Parts: sequence; structure tokens; C-alpha cells
Amino acid sequence: MSSVRFLVVGTVASVVSVAVLVGLAGSASASKRPSTNVVDPVTMGSLQIVNALDGDSPITVSVGGRVRARGVPLLATTAPVVVPAGDQTVRVGDGPANVGGSLALNVPAGSRRTLFLLGRPDSPSVVLIDSPEPLPDADARMARILDLRPLSSRTDVLVDGRVRVVDASGLSEAFRAGSAARVIVDGISTTPDLRPGTSIVFMVERDGQTLIASLRQDLVGLDSLRSPVTPVVKLRQSPARLIGALALMIAATVAALSSMAVFRSRSRDDRTLGLMAKSFG
Repeated sequence: MSSVRFLVVGTVASVVSVAVLVGLAGSASASKRPSTNVVDPVTMGSLQIVNALDGDSPITVSVGGRVRARGVPLLATTAPVVVPAGDQTVRVGDGPANVGGSLALNVPAGSRRTLFLLGRPDSPSVVLIDSPEPLPDADARMARILDLRPLSSRTDVLVDGRVRVVDASGLSEAFRAGSAARVIVDGISTTPDLRPGTSIVFMVERDGQTLIASLRQDLVGLDSLRSPVTPVVKLRQSPARLIGALALMIAATVAALSSMAVFRSRSRDDRTLGLMAKSFG
């Protein structure tokens, strides 16, 4: 009976040792895998996409073969999307059939940009505006004027009664603006929603009419943007602990084998004694 207990204890110890060793080895290998829950600014970039295309249908936008935004209405802006750095293909789908065009785009590593999609959905073009650095005052409001209308060389825009010049580049210098700033372009007056941070008030042309909209540029640092990947827990184990666990497994295995040998030997002795008792009986 004692040999049976010895066998069970030795076997359980061996199994526990193997489990401990596997767990330690697995955690050590996990510590070598890079954590992928935080976007790497060396290999990724951020895009904020604006639908300024001709037409009224919502669009679907793919970058690098992956859908990044669906159902984006006219003059609407997406949340920042994280894409791999390097040469990418941007594909635009328009209407229920999702038929559109594509264009080539280079995404610099660590970049944070606002991407305006212009022209026809089957042959789109883009205007890229770099996102600014965060303002030192969290409640401050800065604005820039962007003229996306064709054949515009210079535009004088009134903002709260002050002229802001948009030159041939299409983009004005940044200026401070109130939350209810009044913007007048070519006699068209509007009060865009200018929230804290840096906004862009942009103009497009539809059927000979000027449309004015605004957006708040992405001010989130790229290193704090999250990608949809399960985080990897980092656990580190020293080589000494791994060697100790291996030694424990070996010792437990030897003990289990020894107990099995003793158990078999005693079983043979018991059978021999039983046969002798029967013969003498």
C-alpha cells in the first residue's frame, strides 16, 4: 500500500513539474514577443478621412486592401484610422454598388494627416494636411481656412469681421478663433462649430455653389492610438528559475520511475508468496 502511495505522489509531482516548466517557458517566450496593442510610430501612420467628393452618396474607403470607413456622408470626417506606413492604395466605393476608383498614396511613418478626397468617386484625388501639434492651452481654439474649390488662386475670407487670406496653396495661416466665429465667403455666411483644438474650415463647390464645412483635426499623438490587436502580457523569467524547474522535473521523474520499480518488485514478491502458500496448502 505504501508503494502505491509513493507511486501516486511521484507521478503527481512529475506532472506538476512539467506544467510549471511549460508555463515558465511560455511566459519567457511571451516576453520576447513585441507588444502589439500600441501602434508603432516607426511602422504606422494616422489618417483622418474627409468625404469632399462630387456626389451625394455615402462612401466606403479602403486603405491597403482593408476597409477603414463605411458610409461616410458628404463633407463628413472619420475618426483617425491607423494604417501601415509606406506606399498604399486608397480605394473609394460610392453608392449601393460600392463602385469607385483608387489612387496611390504614400503614408510616412509616424505621420498624422487629414486626407480630403476630391473629384469624382471613380477617379478621386486627394489633398493632405498635416495635423498640428497639441496646443499648450487645452481650451484654446485655432483655425485654418482651406479652399478646395477649383480655379481658386486667392480668397479673402471674413472671420468675425477680420480678413483671412487664402493664397494659391489653398490653406491660410492658423489664427485664434472664438467658438461661435462667423465666417463669410463670397457673400455666404456660416457659423462653424469650432471646438477646442485646431479646426479647418473648408470650402468645396457643388453645381456652381460654395459649400462650407469644418472639422477638428486629430490632435491625438500616434503613440497613444490603439490598434485592434489583443495585448500581449509580458512576463519575464530568469534562466536560473528555468533551470531550477527543469531540475525539479527531472528529480520528480526519477522518483516516479523508482517508485514504479519498487511497486513492480513488491508485486512480483507478493505473487510469488501467494503461489508458495497455495502449493504448501
